[in-house]
Amino acid sequence: FESKGKLGRGAFGVVDKVVSLITLQEYARKRMRRGNNFTKSKREIKEFKAELAILKTVNHQHCVKLVGSYTDPLYLGLIMDPVADCDLSTFLVEALANTDKKSLLRGYFGCLASALRYLHERQIRHRDIKPPNILVKGDNVYLADFGIALDWSEMTRGTTTADTAKSPIYCAPEAARSEPRGPSADIWSLGCVFVEIVS
Repeated sequence: FESKGKLGRGAFGVVDKVVSLITLQEYARKRMRRGNNFTKSKREIKEFKAELAILKTVNHQHCVKLVGSYTDPLYLGLIMDPVADCDLSTFLVEALANTDKKSLLRGYFGCLASALRYLHERQIRHRDIKPPNILVKGDNVYLADFGIALDWSEMTRGTTTADTAKSPIYCAPEAARSEPRGPSADIWSLGCVFVEIVS
């Protein structure tokens, strides 16, 4: 893959646009530097592995798609599709001055609700739904950044208390109070995003 420019920075690495040297297709690459003798914190490595494991199981038209993963002497990498035009935060600012973009927002409600329902049906909680983790490509919208997502299919219950709220203004009240929370916390977060879209 050949890098064509930085797209952003995530919790544990850099996201850039890359082109496959074989197919010439564009992808988003999220990579984490390995460091000396793999000295990255255990939390960062755990989140990277969790995101990879969850992305391998996710196949929905409004969730980012894992194309592949790799490891080399310097990096761990995820190759994903699509390469977004922007995230929802940026899109909302642009929509204020562009009626064509503003008209697309209405359709995003159903798309995002469908993606979240899909995840919950597969016992996956996203746990960090917010506009920067929602990507826009053309007329489509995608849930992204599954770094702290949780697959609770093999847990004895669907609630957790250990995970902390990453984005306080989008977190459910029970998450803010560090109380047990389940899939409804994702629904609260998505509701906060919906309120932001309409305001």
